[in-house]
Amino acid sequence: MTIPCASDAVHHSPISALPFVLLETIALISDTWDRKQLRLVNRLWQEVTTPLLFEVITLSKYNYRYPRIYVEHRVVPLASSLTFLQHMEQQSNPATAITCHAKSIRVERYDMDVKEVIRLLQICPRVESVTMESMVFMRELPPKGGLSFHPFVYDRLLAKIEPLFRGPASIRKLKLKGYIADLMGPIMLDVLPRLSDLHTLELDCLHWSNSSNDIWPPIVAAIHQHCPSLVALTCYYSRDDYFDEMDRWHTQQRNGDSPKVAIAPWTSIKDLSILLTDGTRDAFKIGQFVTYVAVKFPSLTSLTLTVACDATGSRPWVDLPQGSFQKLTSLKLVCNQGFADCLTVFDRLAPSALKHLTSLELEVDEEEVDVAHILSLFPSLQHLGLDSDGRMTCDTSDAKPPSHTLTSLAIGKHLYHGSHESSTLETIVRMCPSIQHFFLTLDCWALTNHVGGIVDGVLVDKLQQRIDKVLPALSNGQLKPMVVALPHANSLASLGIACRYNFIDSPGLIILASLPSKKTDSAGIQSTVLKSWYIERPDVDRPPIARPWGIHSPPALDALANWDMDLEGLTPAHNVDRLDFIGVIFLPSLPNRVYFEMEGVPMQ
Repeated sequence: MTIPCASDAVHHSPISALPFVLLETIALISDTWDRKQLRLVNRLWQEVTTPLLFEVITLSKYNYRYPRIYVEHRVVPLASSLTFLQHMEQQSNPATAITCHAKSIRVERYDMDVKEVIRLLQICPRVESVTMESMVFMRELPPKGGLSFHPFVYDRLLAKIEPLFRGPASIRKLKLKGYIADLMGPIMLDVLPRLSDLHTLELDCLHWSNSSNDIWPPIVAAIHQHCPSLVALTCYYSRDDYFDEMDRWHTQQRNGDSPKVAIAPWTSIKDLSILLTDGTRDAFKIGQFVTYVAVKFPSLTSLTLTVACDATGSRPWVDLPQGSFQKLTSLKLVCNQGFADCLTVFDRLAPSALKHLTSLELEVDEEEVDVAHILSLFPSLQHLGLDSDGRMTCDTSDAKPPSHTLTSLAIGKHLYHGSHESSTLETIVRMCPSIQHFFLTLDCWALTNHVGGIVDGVLVDKLQQRIDKVLPALSNGQLKPMVVALPHANSLASLGIACRYNFIDSPGLIILASLPSKKTDSAGIQSTVLKSWYIERPDVDRPPIARPWGIHSPPALDALANWDMDLEGLTPAHNVDRLDFIGVIFLPSLPNRVYFEMEGVPMQ
């Protein structure tokens, strides 16, 4: 009789008997923590989860499982990264080594040597994407060399770096982060000829600015020459990178010559992200730069423009060539000031192009941003991402404003210090009845006793009374519910809720409730809890989790998540020592998908 071995038996377990594609789906929807546990079950699960776990290898200096405010507890010793590197090098069978699954490498620590990064690339032959801190190169400088430009320093650094860019031929994406412009500028010019096969180049390490074009030629021209097939480019733009070309372009336009002679078009670039470092208070100069971008990159479908200036002024405008930005579908504007003027630039130069945009993201530092005005400029918009340190409004003169086709709205993805009223969100959703995807950051919610609309102040008072009754010791009138009402969100399919700084290490409660059936009276809250979650960080070594209410949630708080419970005779929860926030969202129905983020990381 043949006795099956253990490796055979595991394949007959109920879950292992499922089709392989279904097991892959289970692994895909699991977070990293669960994938690590699944990988330990048996060889089949190891085969399923290993490619997902090691598709991206990150060598980080900080442990992102800890809150950012506890930086001193998050430093990962360099020895741990070097030990991991040595372990991967010692794997005897290249076919089964975890490095054969790596497609992306991220070196987020700047205390490593370049030679160690090269070792990492050598043992990961299938890597397609490399992200690294440019500060790594500083370790190759003389102890007292600083960042001063000297031939000896430059030659030594270049000799160390060149092998890095002779890495795996499979690399298609390169991203350099950090800031050491004085040395990285000329070095990048020397290594660009070795990067001709790149599809994506992100240079977040260069602030290109120098008075001598003989020594410091414009970086964009050099990238175009040596990497003509780039599809995506991220870099800084200084005045020297475009001013002379624009001057020749104006001259040729006046003479009736072809503008292509002055500005050679770069047709392969589809995705462009640029920071204009030419500080100016003149909107005309921004218009000049936008004109240059339109002529230089005629095939753009996505543009991110960061303007580090206050755009004002009224000099004459230049009309864009016909057909400019006609392929542009996604636009992102980052402005510290002058946001309205930047929108005016695009509206003045390319009004027909704006009407084709389907995605718009705004990161602005404005006291007030009017969403109704933005929607009026972009009639075809499908997605709007709004990050503002100021107040968001939605001013409409009509009692029934015209409907908009917006289907996706994200508020507070990157900037989350704004203060937004629930009534503003209600107005936006009323204007955009087709919204299917909605993302909101808890930090942006304004604490108010007046919500307005279908959720009146009496209902909020009833919620406050329930909180004070259940948690008299913690509340004392200080723990106020953050309330948002979306009565017109009838098409909502997914809802994202994020915690950034104010609640990153706080236990809290999120409640989705039905719309009130009528105005609240003394009888109680005329609404039903659809679903609720208890959010906490179980220990410092685990990421935060969002548990459906009833799964390891404090029973003493049941009255907060079950509004049908009578408060008469209720025993206060004196044994609960902490609950820092309660968020309540009133909706017509429960969305198909609800997800949470903490510091930008999805929670369970």
